[in-house]
Amino acid sequence: MTSPTTAADPRWSGPVVATLVLVIGINPATLHLFIPAMPAIQTAFAIETATVQWALSLALAATAPATLLWGPVSDAVGRRRTLMIASLLIAAGSLAAATASSFGALLIGRVVQACGAAAGPVLAASIVFDIHGDRRAGPALARILVGMIVATMTAPFVGGLLTDTVGWRSTFLVTLTLATLLFVLTWRVLPETHRPADRTSLRPAPLWSAWYRLLRHPVYLGHALMVACSMAIMYAFMAAAPHVMVHLMGRSASEFGIRLIGVGLGFLAGNLVAARWTTRVGSTPMILIGSTLSLAACGGLTIALMGGALTPWTIFGPAIVAAFACGLSMPNAEAVALSASPEASGTASSLTSGLVLLIAALTSQAVGWTLNESPRPLGIAMTIAAALALAAFVGGTIASAQQTQPDQQRERGNADQDTVEAIHQAAMPGQEAAEVLHVRRPLEGRRQQVAGDARHAHPEGRDSRHRE
Repeated sequence: MTSPTTAADPRWSGPVVATLVLVIGINPATLHLFIPAMPAIQTAFAIETATVQWALSLALAATAPATLLWGPVSDAVGRRRTLMIASLLIAAGSLAAATASSFGALLIGRVVQACGAAAGPVLAASIVFDIHGDRRAGPALARILVGMIVATMTAPFVGGLLTDTVGWRSTFLVTLTLATLLFVLTWRVLPETHRPADRTSLRPAPLWSAWYRLLRHPVYLGHALMVACSMAIMYAFMAAAPHVMVHLMGRSASEFGIRLIGVGLGFLAGNLVAARWTTRVGSTPMILIGSTLSLAACGGLTIALMGGALTPWTIFGPAIVAAFACGLSMPNAEAVALSASPEASGTASSLTSGLVLLIAALTSQAVGWTLNESPRPLGIAMTIAAALALAAFVGGTIASAQQTQPDQQRERGNADQDTVEAIHQAAMPGQEAAEVLHVRRPLEGRRQQVAGDARHAHPEGRDSRHRE
């Protein structure tokens, strides 16, 4: 296990931080650069709308198993080597998509690209935990999450601009450039933070066993579900808000995109506050504050929509507050989840990302099924996700405390037994008490009494010790 370090650790230099920002940001960049190009791709290959959607949905479906595998791979072969392999996959997929002469070839390229990009969030969190340990990982994660936020906010605009001015193939050339840059920075800048002892984590049986142990660990499960449900708040908003804004309120898609920037800025602000204040306040209070605030914001949105108040600020105001709250809690919750298994933090990180993808997908689909001529499903879905996030955190904390109490009692019992044995040993003639236990003068009378009892009860032992 890597011990906690300070900000002066050479493994946490400016170039390393910049590289990790790219690591965590390349996943949303590959997704959001591509989305604005989908209509142009549909036109270029003369395919139906439902067909071009496969380039998005199939890539997302491939991301889930890839996410679960990248962590164990990094535990087995090291973080740097795994990240370099992922960079090559992103580059190969981007090149295949950029030069595709058919939609099938583009689809293959997109799947390969998405599988490589899935390593970004997993390895970024694992590397941060390797460097900082469980106490300082939360603030450090909050700093590098800026990369994910900036990529999410700017990539759709850049992708649309490139598609309109240069062509849809240019979006894949940008991801090819980013992947090449990531490979070079990983090779030249990023240190190896995890030296694996063996490669058993890649075998199916140990891998399933590791996942099973993590899911049974109350600290991991509570905080990982808290992260997943907090992210589900944002996915619920993204699934329902466009329908509410465009179809129910008659607003334009561009207005929705501009207002969406405020949500990203709210999440960014929350991460910056977490990075600055977590070391002073503590991870647990920061998680509790964030999860409680997000539930209050989502509950307020639901009450407003139930009352018929439907304006852009009615929707985006609570969403910005909820995003800020998630920025406070999520980095700290993920750091605590990884601390449950520090020797396999890569596996824990990949399982957390897999849970996020699973719950986010279920939330998005559920919101899509319930959308109708009422905006209420938006608030209800976000409130349910926020309530589940808070419940997961509280439940995991309580279960962990209950599990810890018997262990502490056993430790105290063992310590008392060791003390008694040490006093008996210190009381034997021919031995100095200070060699076994630092017994002070106030205990002198007790030692003599124990010595008398020992001589009376064990004369053979005494004689044997004299002979020795």
